[in-house]
Amino acid sequence: MDEESIKDLFKNLLGEIEYLPPRYSAKKIAGKRAYDLAREDKEFELKMIKSTIYDLKLLHYIHPFITFEIAISEGGYVRSIAQIISEKLCSFGTLSALERISEGKFIYQNEVALNPLKFINLPKNIYTKDIDDIKLGKKLKIDDFLHKEDGEYVVECDTMLSIISIKDGSVSYKLNGVKLC
Repeated sequence: MDEESIKDLFKNLLGEIEYLPPRYSAKKIAGKRAYDLAREDKEFELKMIKSTIYDLKLLHYIHPFITFEIAISEGGYVRSIAQIISEKLCSFGTLSALERISEGKFIYQNEVALNPLKFINLPKNIYTKDIDDIKLGKKLKIDDFLHKEDGEYVVECDTMLSIISIKDGSVSYKLNGVKLC
């Protein structure tokens, strides 16, 4: 297979295309998600869907690996399109990576990771013992915290945070191991 043949195939796929969505998809079958039915190893049939491929560019090709960029209508399944491409090129293949670079009006460009501490409106508490206890999710004691009053608190642990709840002298995790940016 040469690069020109791949480019020709990509040109032929532009426009409206009909195909089956993947078994592990959010499509509803009799009120249940297809991915739930697939995980339960249940038999079910998916209906053909139509999508429009607006653009399909070959970015890189070193046999047998193809890197491409696709612009597809809302509700399109890139995994299924990749399967169609692989079947037309060589009768088998797999999608090894998928990165969404835009969705609708949103374009993922120069994105910045969100710092959850900017958005969590909880008081901070300080753990006075070995911080690894929290990192490892160990059972915590009220006496090992600076603030002992009932409530929910954020506890920072180097590169992560935890949210704990103190109630009636007991400490429990609400959320643990959230990475900080």
